[in-house]
Amino acid sequence: YKRQDSSDSDFTNLGQSWSKPKVAYSQLNTSGSTASPVLFIGGGYDNNKDSSGVGTADSKGQAVYMLDAKTGSLLWSLEPSGGSSDFSGTDSIPSAIGILDSTGDGLVDRLYTGDTGGNVWRVDMPGADKSKFSVFKLASLGSEISNLDDQRFFYEPTIAVSYTHLT
Repeated sequence: YKRQDSSDSDFTNLGQSWSKPKVAYSQLNTSGSTASPVLFIGGGYDNNKDSSGVGTADSKGQAVYMLDAKTGSLLWSLEPSGGSSDFSGTDSIPSAIGILDSTGDGLVDRLYTGDTGGNVWRVDMPGADKSKFSVFKLASLGSEISNLDDQRFFYEPTIAVSYTHLT
């Protein structure tokens, strides 16, 4: 297994890694009809957040990584620049990543995470074509103005799936 740190060219945005890796399966790591496990980790905490003030953009940790669980190789990343998907986030992601298989096929197709700026993000991964992955800011609960409204997410979001029946 390959150890990852910010000196690796695939992980230059990695901050202090607080994120508990989440094991899952993805279409990005399949061969024929056999899926191999992947790990999802948050980009980590940027300790500059402790001294730079409310609303200051972080320089590390604004990322989500998907690794091959057997080799440690990067399969996909969500980063503001250089990642496999466009991402406008400016705040670090120290938490574990919420994962969801919304289709019930055993493969993760949706991710949820919060960041240290009080934002909540959703990533849609509708197959093996990374160009079709998309990211959405679901909520912005923090403030760039006051310490009283400085909301930071350090824990994995809880996901509740609801189904509606049409009559």
